[in-house]
Formats: sequence, C-alpha cells, structure tokens
Amino acid sequence: MKAGFVAVGGRPNVGKSTLFNRLLGGKVSIVSRRRQTTRYCIRGIMTDEQAQIVMIDTPGWQTKHRSSLNSELNKSVRRELPHADAGLLVIEAFTLKDDDRVIANFFPASMAVVVALNKFDLVKHREMSLPIAEKISTWRDFAAIVPVSGLKGDGIDTLRNQLSAVLPESDLLYPADQRLVQGEAVYIADFIRESIFYCLGDELPYSAAVEIAQISHRDKEKVWIAANIIVDRDSRKAMFIGAQGQMLKKIGSAARRSIEDFLAKRVYLELFVKVKKNWQENQSQLHRMLAPRN
Repeated sequence: MKAGFVAVGGRPNVGKSTLFNRLLGGKVSIVSRRRQTTRYCIRGIMTDEQAQIVMIDTPGWQTKHRSSLNSELNKSVRRELPHADAGLLVIEAFTLKDDDRVIANFFPASMAVVVALNKFDLVKHREMSLPIAEKISTWRDFAAIVPVSGLKGDGIDTLRNQLSAVLPESDLLYPADQRLVQGEAVYIADFIRESIFYCLGDELPYSAAVEIAQISHRDKEKVWIAANIIVDRDSRKAMFIGAQGQMLKKIGSAARRSIEDFLAKRVYLELFVKVKKNWQENQSQLHRMLAPRN
C-alpha cells in the first residue's frame, strides 16, 4: 500500500480545482473562471486498493496582481508545495507562461512531480501540445507528463496511477471511507463564496469573505447554518443585499443547493452582510479570513 500527500500547484484558471474534484470523484473545491477563487489550501482524500492520495489544492499563483490578499495567497502556495510527499503541476495543454516555470521551481528538486497538461480536450490536434511538453521537460526530470481533461475526465485514470506510483509505501493515513480532512465549515464557507462569484459581477466577489457563525445539526436530516458575508465598505454592503434583499436571497439560494449536495442533508441557511473596513489590507483581519474555522 502507498499513501501520502500530493500538493497541486498552478496558475489561476488552469483548471486546478476542476481537476482536483475529478480526481476525488466529487465536488470538494469550488470552481470559477475568476482569479482568487481558491483562497484556502483545500484537502481531500482519494483511496483505492493500491493507494491513498491526500490531495492539497492550493490557490493559483499570480505575480501581476499586487495586494496584501494576493501576497498572502502566494505565501500559502510557497508554504504548501515544498512539504508534500509529491507534487502535481497543472499547466494548460495549449498555453505556457512564465509563471508556470516559477511554480515548477517551488517544488524541491528531490520531490517527484507529475505534470498534468490540462484542458487537453480543447487542443484541436494532439501535436499542438508536443512543443509545450518538450519545453517543460527541460525544466527538470518530471516523473510523468500526462494529457488530461479535468472537465471531461479524459486521462484521469492514468494521472491517478502516476500519482500513486510516486508516493511512499505506507499504511493508510486516514480511514478508507474518509473523503475530507478539514472541518465542514471550511467547505461550507467556500460554497457560499462560490455562489457570490456566480451571482455578482467581475470585481465585487474579490471584496468579500465569508465567516461561518454557526452550524447546528439538530437532527439527522437537517442542518441550520448562519454565515456572515464580509465586505470592505458600506456601498458594497448595499449591492450584496440588493433591492428588497433580492441579491442576498439569490446568493443564499445558490449556496444552499451546493451545501445540500455536499452534506446530503436539507439546509436552512441564514446570510448576513457585515462591513469590515479595508479587511484585505488589515493583516490581522486578513489572516482570520484566510484561516476559516474548522
């Protein structure tokens, strides 16, 4: 039996979270086409007869957008990638950028790293990805370079086998039927953020964070959740609430559906919008928002 931790690294929008969820066989990490969707290092467990892989989905590394929030997200990437048992570098099958090599260098030279050439379903001809594969193979001795489609599932079995092969021999790290590592509050907060990305425009979601105030499992079939959406100014609070509260209801409705699928229970969700001035530039508030309660 093999078991270990695999840290997933890549630029924003290369499909890391979609691929992460596909490998785990269910939705654990939220997905959006916008940058900064993933703010926490989300963990999930995949176990079969050969191996147990504990996946760590990290925020997308980006150098162009400079802010205290982005700096903290980049720190979490550099903190997580070197300390796993193996690495998974996700690169678009049709586009190579400078940051791809920057991220590749965060993995220690001694670590086995598998490359996923993601979105391979969008490549019109297989030969189009060969120059990218040849280029990245000069960066270091990768354990494998695997063309995949996180969206459609192509190549996932091959990728899973390659990841299993590079892990150390070990007993199970977690029970075989366990799928999640962190407390449910982490995932619930992220599903609420995902609904904010879905319901609002391009810029507003970046000004928001989510705090879980209460989770109450009062019986086996229902769960009551209260959460605060934190914004950085009063004018944005009004936009998140909307006329007669319609926007907040829309956000809550979308989030509730995702949380119900995740928990397999009926969910009663209360959302409140609170203002914390310039929370993204306040280090103490920023650390609190990026370290949600387990």
